[in-house]
Amino acid sequence: MTSSAEKYHNPTTSNMLEEFLPWSPSSAELANFCTAIPPFNSHFNHTHCGQAESLETKVEQLQEQLKDVHAKLEGLNADMEAIEEWVNKVSSWGTSLTKTLKPFIEQMQTIEERSAGKINTVKAWIEETGVKEKGM
Repeated sequence: MTSSAEKYHNPTTSNMLEEFLPWSPSSAELANFCTAIPPFNSHFNHTHCGQAESLETKVEQLQEQLKDVHAKLEGLNADMEAIEEWVNKVSSWGTSLTKTLKPFIEQMQTIEERSAGKINTVKAWIEETGVKEKGM
């Protein structure tokens, strides 16, 4: 795991840290170190330690946001899989329904064609014979 000093490498800061702390401090150790610096080093304390703590906080916030985004993406992925499954089912039902209805539709078209032919035949016969409908 990377220490705070390694994460926020700054040659000036690193040299000063190595001079005082030859090991890689943890966040808590760095915070303790920053508060323990004597007043004559207050510029270093304010500038560099504050930046490290601020950057570490921002990194933690970004990591949390990344976790949230990752969780949302996992949810979207699950939603997409469910939608894909539903589309496949609907497509399958549509194919099955088309196969089932095709003979019925063809039969209805044949009946319609025959009926139209018979109706035309009856109309022609009425016109030829002069028969009129009664009661209308």
